[in-house]
Amino acid sequence: MSVSFLAAAALSSACAAAAAWWVYAFSRGLPLEKRSRALGLELDDVRRFSVELIEAAGEAALRHPARMVEETARRVLHAIHRRQPGLTLAVFSRRPDGSAALLAHRGGPWARLELSSFRFDRGLLARTAELGRSVWNLGGAGAEDDSLAQVLSEQGYVSAVAGGWSDERGAGVVLAVRSDGEEDLESLAPRLELAATALRSASTMAASWTELTSSHKKLQGGLSAAMEELTQAHDRLIKKSKEIKTLHDVAGALTTRVSCAPSTLAAIVSIVARSFEADLVAF
Repeated sequence: MSVSFLAAAALSSACAAAAAWWVYAFSRGLPLEKRSRALGLELDDVRRFSVELIEAAGEAALRHPARMVEETARRVLHAIHRRQPGLTLAVFSRRPDGSAALLAHRGGPWARLELSSFRFDRGLLARTAELGRSVWNLGGAGAEDDSLAQVLSEQGYVSAVAGGWSDERGAGVVLAVRSDGEEDLESLAPRLELAATALRSASTMAASWTELTSSHKKLQGGLSAAMEELTQAHDRLIKKSKEIKTLHDVAGALTTRVSCAPSTLAAIVSIVARSFEADLVAF
């Protein structure tokens, strides 16, 4: 009787342990597995997004070398908007005077705004270009010193996230804004950083292409000038050789016909006519 009781107790303990393990698995293991799968999917999407950005920069370089940065910006915003259509997007670059130039935009008020008042020396654009990323509360402290943040706040936007770059060639910012605070824009910052990296590469390639084009034009101009100078020198040499030949022929006529003046003059007239390719020569 005692053996049966012990067996039953052992079986009961085993069942309790199994139940406890399954409770743990469902309460802890499954959420972790779901999180792991979600992270895997997100990683795959980031990988695909990176490939799209690389291909966008490459296609822009091949098809539109003169507008490489603008075309890359347009394709980058298309890739972002396809994933999160609720965002208002824009890409800015820094002009030599420090103001902002709008390279591309997707939705929002950008086309009708006075962009010359937006600066890269302070506020959202400056901080993003310097740090590489920025998340901004458009109605928070410091917004009064930033014309871009003020304009966006007046348009009803409450938050912004941006990725940017700055180097010796220039600076730029990829900006995303929302009119509601439901979505956490912080999670979008890495993608905008990737977009900014692609645009920086496009900017570098565009600058190199411009330098190569300028060098090619200078070389072509120098070659054209050299060819023109050689042609002019060739023409001068031909003219000089004709003059020397004419003088030589005249001198020969004078020495061979010294005793007959009419014959000498006729010979000189013939030489002059032949030298100038004239139809009529008279003395």
